[in-house]
Amino acid sequence: MPAATVEALGPEHYVSFLEPVGDGKDAVTHRALVRFVGADVPLEAYVKIYCFRTAGKGIANELAGYVLAKNDGLDVPQRGGILLLAPEQSSFLPSAFTPQKTKSGFVVAWCVESIGGATPLQLYRPMGGAGFSVLQADFARWKNLSKVVSLDAWLLNEDRNMGNLVRMGVGRYALIDHGRICTGNHWAVPIDRARMKHTNKLALVAWGNADIDSAPNQARASILQACDGHSSAYMLSLPALQRWFVDLIQEDESKDAQGFFAERSGSVGRHLRTAYGVLI
Repeated sequence: MPAATVEALGPEHYVSFLEPVGDGKDAVTHRALVRFVGADVPLEAYVKIYCFRTAGKGIANELAGYVLAKNDGLDVPQRGGILLLAPEQSSFLPSAFTPQKTKSGFVVAWCVESIGGATPLQLYRPMGGAGFSVLQADFARWKNLSKVVSLDAWLLNEDRNMGNLVRMGVGRYALIDHGRICTGNHWAVPIDRARMKHTNKLALVAWGNADIDSAPNQARASILQACDGHSSAYMLSLPALQRWFVDLIQEDESKDAQGFFAERSGSVGRHLRTAYGVLI
């Protein structure tokens, strides 16, 4: 499998605004038509712009989470890129919103190709209590469930809520939204490498416990196996991280984030082996 890449998309790649998706204090997201590199026609995509004042690491986190997840063998949108928007292309932003900008004044956005489908929140919440049971049953069929639980432990992502997955079919889900990895979207140097206890929202839904130290016995071997693949995923991701972090965050922040990913690619697995009473 070739290493995941992130495309550089200038204003000329942005074809048209389609519709808003959701506004929050930290980010503004909309559907758009975007012409990705090498694509014959514009493709439907999701464009996300973070408020630099309140979520200054949001775009760097999105990029890192996307690349690391893809190199870890998980389902994510096929194409992802850093998209620059000219001022006239970003006129939809609220007046009080402060986006990340280049020195030339272009707005920096995260952009991924649409993969269709609906989130578990959209699919199962209308069913009420029955919907939760249906979701858990479908998660039990998901072969990559433990890998995603393990990924979120590695990256310290406490925001894998049911709006941050897309159902691709029976027992198959793709990952979206990595903005809150590394402890959050406004982290500062040094990122906490030592924290192992975290709220793993996917584990909570799947197994009823957000602490993966107490994961079900039948899931532990697959979680540990997934942890063993993190170092390889990190090494595959390193060129993309080094290429883009220089543009998105400061040099000391780039070094710290890379150190965070590298150290935790081994330390999370060691911690869980101790928690599970596994000697080797």
